[in-house]
Amino acid sequence: MKKHFLLYLFLCQFLLTAKAQFVEAYNSLDKLDYVTNSSWDINSKTWSPNFKYKHTLNTDSLISEVLVTTWKVDTKEWVNHEFHLSSYNADLSPNEFKYYIWDENSSSWIPFELKKYIHNTSGKIVHFERSNWDLVTGQWKVSTYSDWVYDANGNISNRVAWIWDDLISAWKGIVNNSYEYDSQNRQIVDIQQQWNDQISDWYTAYKSEDYYGFNGNLYLNWSFYWDAGINDWVNAGKREITFNADNTISGFTTYWWGVDIFGWVPGMKMRHLYSPSGEINSVVRSDWDETLGNWNLTNRYLYGYTTEGYFLFLERDHWDNQTNSWNGFFRYDYFYLNANNNCEVMVYPNPAVKELSLSVPGCVPGYSISVFNSNGAMVLKQKAEGEITLDLTQLPSGMYLYKMEDGQSTRTGRFYKK
Repeated sequence: MKKHFLLYLFLCQFLLTAKAQFVEAYNSLDKLDYVTNSSWDINSKTWSPNFKYKHTLNTDSLISEVLVTTWKVDTKEWVNHEFHLSSYNADLSPNEFKYYIWDENSSSWIPFELKKYIHNTSGKIVHFERSNWDLVTGQWKVSTYSDWVYDANGNISNRVAWIWDDLISAWKGIVNNSYEYDSQNRQIVDIQQQWNDQISDWYTAYKSEDYYGFNGNLYLNWSFYWDAGINDWVNAGKREITFNADNTISGFTTYWWGVDIFGWVPGMKMRHLYSPSGEINSVVRSDWDETLGNWNLTNRYLYGYTTEGYFLFLERDHWDNQTNSWNGFFRYDYFYLNANNNCEVMVYPNPAVKELSLSVPGCVPGYSISVFNSNGAMVLKQKAEGEITLDLTQLPSGMYLYKMEDGQSTRTGRFYKK
C-alpha cells in the first residue's frame, strides 16, 4: 500500500509543479475528484481495483484531505483504509501531514504517522521530522529527522538525516550530503557521507558530478565511490541524458563501471515518446543482457489524456518474453469533477476471439473507438452511436488498448485477442 500511495503523492505533486509540455494536462488538479489504482489480473486479463484516493482541496487549491479506500472483493464495495490530513503555512508552504489507519475492530481512525516541516524566513525547509504513533503512550514519537543548510544564493549546501535507534536510545546518522554549484546555481557536485556504527561518526561514501551542455540541459551524471585503500575516488556509474530539438528529454542510458574489464557496462535504457502536440505518451525501459550483448525490453509507462488535455491515466506494463507482448502491472485512473463520469465502456467477451462488442451506457451519443496494439500503433478506428461490434479477425493474438472519445470524456481499457 505504501509504495502505491507514495507514487500517488508524487503524481499529485507533479500535477502541481509540472512545466513545459505537461502544464496543460496537469493544471487540472483543482478539477480532480479521485484517483483509482488497479492491478492487472493475468488470468482474467482485466484490471482489478485496489485503492481509491478521494481528495479534498482547500481554498488555495492545495490538497487538505485524502481518503484512501480499498476494494473489497467479496462485498464489491470500497471500504476505509487510510485518511490523510494536510495543513499549510500562510505562505502555502507545507506544515503538517497526518496519516491515520482504519481500525475495523473499533470502527475508528488510528493515528499512524506525522510529518512536520519548519521553514526559514525565505520559505525554505530547514527541518523535517517524521513521527510514529506510540500506542502505549498515546503520543507521537519522532523516528527520523533531517536538517537543511543553504548558501548565500539560497541553494542547499548541506542536508543531514538522522534515525532514532531504540536499542541504544540514541540518534544515528543516515546520510549526510554536501552540494556544490556553478555560477548559474546549477548543482554540479553531491558528496555523500554515511554513518559508521563502529566509530559513531560519518565516513565519505559516494560522490556524483553533473555536467551541462551549452543549452543548459543536464547531459551527464557521473558517480563515484570512495576507495579508502587508494585514498581516491573510483568510477561507480554514469547516466547519459539525451534531448529532442525542443529540449524535451528523449531518454537516458545508465552504465556501471566494470572493474574486471576496466570499462563501462550498459545497465538500463529509458526512451521517452511524445505525441505531436508535445504530450508524453510513453516511457519504455530496456535492460542490458550481458550474456547476449543486447537490450531487452522490461517495462513501460503509458500516459493518457482527456480531450481537454487533462491527465487521464498512468499505466505500467511488463514485457513478457514468452509471448513477446506487454502485460499490465498497475494503473492509475483519474476522474474529474463536472466531467461525464456516468459514461462507461463495457467490452465482451474478454478475451475475444473473432469479435469484440462494446456497450457505452451513459455516454454522449456519437463516439469513436480507436484500438491500438502493444506497440502503440492504431489498428482500428470506428464511429458509432450505440453498441458496436468490432471485427478482430485480421488482428494477430495479443494485448490491445482501446480508447473511446465522445467529445466530453475519454475512456480507455484493454482487451486480449486469442
